[in-house]
Amino acid sequence: MRLAAIGAGPIRGRWLLAIALVPVALVVGIVIIASRETPSSSAAATGIGFVRVNRPAPPVTMPSLTGTGTVGLASLTGKPIVVNFWATWCDNCVAETKALVQVADNTRGRVNFLGIDTLDDLGLARSFAAKYRIPYQLSFDPHEIVGTRYGVPGLPTTFFLSPSGTRILGVNTGGLTVRSLDTILHELYGRTV
Repeated sequence: MRLAAIGAGPIRGRWLLAIALVPVALVVGIVIIASRETPSSSAAATGIGFVRVNRPAPPVTMPSLTGTGTVGLASLTGKPIVVNFWATWCDNCVAETKALVQVADNTRGRVNFLGIDTLDDLGLARSFAAKYRIPYQLSFDPHEIVGTRYGVPGLPTTFFLSPSGTRILGVNTGGLTVRSLDTILHELYGRTV
């Protein structure tokens, strides 16, 4: 009995120490993960779901939504590229499309846009594009192949790419307005609407 009582103190102390360190390790892990991709100061001020990043952009070549052939990033290089994932059944996408169309018209020649219709019906998507007179290239991703490569968490999600089309510089999850899109374009590329 005496030997068991003597050994119980150090073992119990080690367990208490281990239990106490678990929450500390969790907090440190969360801080490390959160510091990898932090919201920009203007994003925090405007309340938009924008995060600056710097990671490779997967290549995109998909069937054209509105015509024949394919649409890809290679044809958009040389200017900043905005890639928007959307669908006709997404309520926020409808409101956002109006803002994207306005900004695309206002920045024509300075910024290239690509819309990727995701998990949708081709006929509905074509009608949507015609209704809102979307002036930029559109592709059709009915099985979310490109969306999966990009890690799209939900719709709408917009990626802001380098002019080479090889780097993702920022991601906005949720609907954009003309003002929020202008803020992001100015912050990343020095462009204003």
